[in-house]
Amino acid sequence: MNPSAIWRDQVVTNAEHRGVPLLSLRLLGEIEVLRDGRRLSLPPSRKTRALLGYLAATAKPHRRERLCTIFWEIPDDPRGALRWSLSRLRALVDDPGQPRIAATRDTVAFEAAGADVDLLQVRERMRSGFPAISVDDLESLAGAFQGEFLEGIDLPDLHDFQAWCLAEREDLRRMQARILSTLIGKLGERADAALPHARTLVKIDPFNEAARASLLRTLVTLGRRTEAERHFDAAVCVFKELEDGAELGLLRTWRKLMENPPALAAHDAPALVTPAETVTLAQAVPKAGSAAGPLVGRTQQWNRIVELIGATAGAGQCQVALLLGEPGMGKSALIGEMQKEATARGMITFCGRAYETDRGHPYSPWIEALGTLPDVSDPDASTGATERLPSMRDRLFSAVAERLCADDRPVLLAIDDVQWCDEASADLLQYVVRTARQRPLLVVLTARAGELSDNLHLHAHLRTLRQAQPVHEIRLSPLDAGEMAELLRTIAPEIDPAPVVSQSGGNPLYAIEIARSLAGSTTEVPGSLKELVRDRVDRLPAHAAETLRWSSILGPWFSLDRLVRIAPLALDELTSALEIIERHELLRTVPANGRECEFRFTHDLVHRAIYTGLSEPRRRLMHLKAARALKAMESNDEDFAADVAHHAGLAGEAGMAAAACLAAARRCLRLFANADAESLARKGQRYAETLAEPEQVQRLLELIQVELLARPPADRSQAIARVDALAERAVDHGCLEHARLGYHILSHLRWEGGLWSDARRDTLRAEFVSRSGDEKQQVHAIAEAARCLAMLERDLGHAEALALEARAMSTRLGVEPNAVSDATGLLRMHLGELDEAAEQFKRAQDVARRDGDRTSEFIAIEHRIELELQRRRYADAERLCAELIALSEKLRDGSEIPFARAIHAFARWAQNLPDAQAEFERRLPGLRAADAKHRLSLVLLHAAERDVNDGDLVRARTRAEEALELAIVLDRASEIVIARSILARIAAQSGAADDWQRHSRAVRDLATERQRLSRQAAAQADMALRCTLAAGALPAPRASAAARRPARTAAL
Repeated sequence: MNPSAIWRDQVVTNAEHRGVPLLSLRLLGEIEVLRDGRRLSLPPSRKTRALLGYLAATAKPHRRERLCTIFWEIPDDPRGALRWSLSRLRALVDDPGQPRIAATRDTVAFEAAGADVDLLQVRERMRSGFPAISVDDLESLAGAFQGEFLEGIDLPDLHDFQAWCLAEREDLRRMQARILSTLIGKLGERADAALPHARTLVKIDPFNEAARASLLRTLVTLGRRTEAERHFDAAVCVFKELEDGAELGLLRTWRKLMENPPALAAHDAPALVTPAETVTLAQAVPKAGSAAGPLVGRTQQWNRIVELIGATAGAGQCQVALLLGEPGMGKSALIGEMQKEATARGMITFCGRAYETDRGHPYSPWIEALGTLPDVSDPDASTGATERLPSMRDRLFSAVAERLCADDRPVLLAIDDVQWCDEASADLLQYVVRTARQRPLLVVLTARAGELSDNLHLHAHLRTLRQAQPVHEIRLSPLDAGEMAELLRTIAPEIDPAPVVSQSGGNPLYAIEIARSLAGSTTEVPGSLKELVRDRVDRLPAHAAETLRWSSILGPWFSLDRLVRIAPLALDELTSALEIIERHELLRTVPANGRECEFRFTHDLVHRAIYTGLSEPRRRLMHLKAARALKAMESNDEDFAADVAHHAGLAGEAGMAAAACLAAARRCLRLFANADAESLARKGQRYAETLAEPEQVQRLLELIQVELLARPPADRSQAIARVDALAERAVDHGCLEHARLGYHILSHLRWEGGLWSDARRDTLRAEFVSRSGDEKQQVHAIAEAARCLAMLERDLGHAEALALEARAMSTRLGVEPNAVSDATGLLRMHLGELDEAAEQFKRAQDVARRDGDRTSEFIAIEHRIELELQRRRYADAERLCAELIALSEKLRDGSEIPFARAIHAFARWAQNLPDAQAEFERRLPGLRAADAKHRLSLVLLHAAERDVNDGDLVRARTRAEEALELAIVLDRASEIVIARSILARIAAQSGAADDWQRHSRAVRDLATERQRLSRQAAAQADMALRCTLAAGALPAPRASAAARRPARTAAL
């Protein structure tokens, strides 16, 4: 009897003895919930199913905070997401009077009372030890394993869950191997009974030489010589993957078997001598009709699609349709028919697809749809800034939209499996729909309804889109019995449709696979699509089956070049294998738009069935080989970095995975895919935390830098403490380059938080440790130190010396950090040499843009704006502000966007443009909420001076007092003097004698520290003191001192 059937019968018997309805949870294989033997529909969300598996397998309470951390790390409301998932699970597993999801305010648990959980039962029965377990019980235990633990519930983006799941799988794989080994040993001479268990043992432990030898011996004993030879050849290929002569032991075992074969099992030999190759491999495979098959039972949905195609062409407006359905319902087939219909009507069509394994590739579905992204590289440096679009991302989005709508003809844009779309692609989709509302564009998206909500970014965009225009939802439900029978008549009219209709559950793909199985002379219908696909693969020639397994490692879509690099087959064998696979409709060639040859599995479910059929040990080894092969190609194409990270992570190669995550995250930053960059940086840090020192601290600092460039920290003090500790560890390990990087990150964090004195200290520490390191690192550290001191207005003589040293070193070494020009510009602006400062800031911006350093580019433009405001050139400042806004919107969500918008509004207000002041007042609270003290102080001082000129002294006093408080916190002498000068002028004009005396005396005292004051601050002080003299309140101080200050002090 089938071992799995024995297990099910025992479970049912246990339930009958209890006299209660049976609720069963199967975790050893694809997760299933059954009530009285009837399979229940699971929640479509993979996270919700994973949560059920986690709670049931661990069998203990978990704190809500911990569950939120494991499953919902990024959403705004993780507790709400947890409550939603728990509500779905209660409806699934709770019974009247028997709740099983036990949730308190703090904890959540699954209580298995009145339910059978296969994993818990296996562990309970294993407690007595193997010697006490009978052969029948061992067979029952072996039957409990229907696949790998939580098969198909892989969530690689949830590192904690994935790490737990992989550990459980490995533990259970070893338990299963022990059960099977013990069972095979106890079966003794019963070779026929031991054979299926020996096959299973080899499948789950493919590198177990003893298991391979046992299977070979069993096959020879049963007279299956041909099958034994095939298995031996396949085993040698597998062992060669281990290299270092791993196959030699197996060769010796085979030679001994051939020299001294065991006696045949006489009672079995006559029946089992027929070789496996008698299956007719080349027989025709039934194919679906080109039109009738996919459209059977979809008349209503098809009519709606045709209406949308006509409405798009007729009304000349953008239409959006969302096709929803479970896997295998025919969404992709419907897209194909839609493309044919649109082409026949004269429309231009673009079709792309998102893949679950491609989330680390920004714009992947767009690249497939367009063939390649438009070239949006920066124009030649000689082009004026006013002629350049300010942002690469703006240029890219605009170019894609223009390419889609370049022709007057209507356009169809279809993106399949959009639930796996990366965030950058979702942003581009929203942009295209928004800008093409009055163009004849039909956007069709397909998605698995249950998994769409797991893509939070896309889900938010769709919600926004629904508010702006109709989104036509078209749902594909299961086919009814009549429709299913009609479909079967088009693809396999010779078979009886009744068992197929009953087994398929209305799923067209499942029905087609069952029809193929029955048409291939299989008498029994397998229990799942997974089993159907695996049966088809097992009937293929060995080299074709092996090619499919290696293909599954690369994902649902792959290039021939990559397959050639990793598959252990000769080129002629690989060519033959691909021909056979295409003939059996498991792979199909994809038009590659002039690029290398590409293939795609006929359906994602086919890919998953083959991939999950690989044992965990072999899967890891295959991913390792793929990672190494792609790593060798990475120097030619940085796009491979995300793929290397994917394969290395699945192979357990943490070092390679962390390095690849870093490279992929940096590429995402350059493409302004900040959310993808942050996700990759965090994933890389998890890999890096498992590395040994000093590699761990080096990689962590590099990844943290990328994460902070992608998004500001939620807890700045915690981030500072972490980076500070890492920098000190880098010093301890002698990693001076990374110590410098750590102190540089610290300086930036503290500068953003207004801790300028601490920022100065960290900058000088970075410059100090760099003196013992590489010269190219030195020049960067020295330039950064010069810029920091100049911005802080501290030790300006030292800042000038550092800037000169950095420039001399950069000239000698042939490198040019943007901080050299930026620091020089700040020093010249401090001295009032504005023309030279303008040239230096412009050079700093150009160098930062050339190097792809968008943060430094922003800072350089920011300094250019401040200079133009000092010059009172408000139109020029407004032009730069527009450039700053465009750049800020593509950077992380920090103070950059609110500052750019606020300073832009002020530049317009300074020109007396309509509604500009009102816009400025609307923008100011956003900048204040961003908590960027230095930027807020700058804007407030400009606004206060404008208020004074307009005669609004009350508002001017409020702004200047707030700016003064900020300047005191930052210890910025120039801004303190400017703020007090404005307040002194206000007091003089309003007759507030006490305030006038307090501020004017403070200005006079601060004016004695001339070296720390900028030329602008000195001029403001003189103006304020002349104003108070005019008021007649005090004797005149020597106002001429500021005017007599030389252009460059002796210290500088």
